[in-house]
Amino acid sequence: MAGGIIPESRAASPGIGIYTTIDPPGSHSTEPTGINASGDIVGVYKDVSGVDHGFLWIDGAYTVLDFPRAADTYPLAINRGGQVVGGFLEHLTKRLNR
Repeated sequence: MAGGIIPESRAASPGIGIYTTIDPPGSHSTEPTGINASGDIVGVYKDVSGVDHGFLWIDGAYTVLDFPRAADTYPLAINRGGQVVGGFLEHLTKRLNR
């Protein structure tokens, strides 16, 4: 579980951020890695089996971002248009790809 400050564009009062918990379902640990101007958050969570999954958080709703056939997925940043950049580990070789 992790927490963070949501930008003022999502806050109730201008100029004040809101602290929120980032806790994707099934996560054992969570690391937010990027946030865009709209307050959309990407990051990585580890499940109880030790597998790293990517996630996208928009308005409290989670979407899992797992690269097809990858062992682990690591979203690193999200831009204003919602495009996500990151990397993944190949299943058999555990080689990092970006």
